[in-house]
Amino acid sequence: ELTELCHIKVVPTFQMFKQTQKIFEFYGADVKKLEEKIQELM
Repeated sequence: ELTELCHIKVVPTFQMFKQTQKIFEFYGADVKKLEEKIQELM
């Protein structure tokens, strides 16, 4: 149910929200890309 609600099609999927608005979504297990995106958002 949760995967349908959040539109998750791939595992792992990372979704970041600011208040109630989704500001970032990342698919896959590339740790370096994920860390780069997190630093960009900070």
